[in-house]
Amino acid sequence: MRLFIAIQLPKEIRNYLSKLQKQFSNTGKITFTKEQHLTIKFLGEITRTQEKIIQKKLSTVIFQPFSLTLSGIGFFPDERNARILWVGLQLNNHINELQKKIDEILTPQFKKDKNFVPHITLGRIKTITNKAQFNKLAQQTQIQPLQISVNEFQLIESKLAEKEPKYAILQSFFAQSL
Repeated sequence: MRLFIAIQLPKEIRNYLSKLQKQFSNTGKITFTKEQHLTIKFLGEITRTQEKIIQKKLSTVIFQPFSLTLSGIGFFPDERNARILWVGLQLNNHINELQKKIDEILTPQFKKDKNFVPHITLGRIKTITNKAQFNKLAQQTQIQPLQISVNEFQLIESKLAEKEPKYAILQSFFAQSL
């Protein structure tokens, strides 16, 4: 089974991101993500035994509720060689701290992420028909500073399908309020 850890997004945020995707739909061959989420850590192929260990470890992660704010368009690896189109988040220590706690609790079973960049993938870019137009659109797109309340994260299974992966939440892990 193929697993990752993520934060699910509320419907209004997903609807907003879908509108952003439509703006880029005529700029080239882009496979847009339908089930957007904020990936905290990709785990890869895992056995059922490993899954149970991961669930037990993740249940010990303690964090308090926090908010994230959408901010800006970005690309991986960079603007000139864009392969992933994403929406970023305003700098926020809470998400970085949560990711670090998860990373540490899963070490040494999984390698630590070196450069965690909190983002929400809009799509995977195959080709861009007009790079200048695409870059101009990306630069001119103003991202609404919508808030995401984070009260939980999930362990999610990704099943590869013909067109795009199908996701199933295996377990949710909730914040602890003081």
